[in-house]
Amino acid sequence: MSRAGRFRFPLDAVLKVRSLKEEQARLELAAALEEYRQTRRALEANRTRLAGARADLSGARTREWTGADYHILKSYLDRLTLSAEALTRRLERQEVENRARQQALEKLHQEKRLLERWRERLYREFIREVKTRLEKEVEDAALARWPGR
Repeated sequence: MSRAGRFRFPLDAVLKVRSLKEEQARLELAAALEEYRQTRRALEANRTRLAGARADLSGARTREWTGADYHILKSYLDRLTLSAEALTRRLERQEVENRARQQALEKLHQEKRLLERWRERLYREFIREVKTRLEKEVEDAALARWPGR
């Protein structure tokens, strides 16, 4: 009985590289999404501070305020407003980048999946050939048809 050959997929190295690239893209997307969540929390905290500062200003009628106090509070409000605008722009930029990362990840997954399906198809063909060869050898042995006689 002959030994069945070992299955070898010619693009195994390519498949491994694609798998590693996909995993790396997945990790990068996860890190980018976490950064997006942190930026969103920072924006919400900024908006909360801005609302609190505006409430302080509206409650100014019951408190004695000097011109310097108003100037400091106005500077603080301006800084919070600019910060909120910058965070909003950053969130928009991160959303675009995250969509691009998601699309790249999907493309890498499709490429890897295509190679995996090709590998599976070739493996099924290999198994079919091995089964056919083994059945022939068993039949030859049963009928005493030895090769070379």
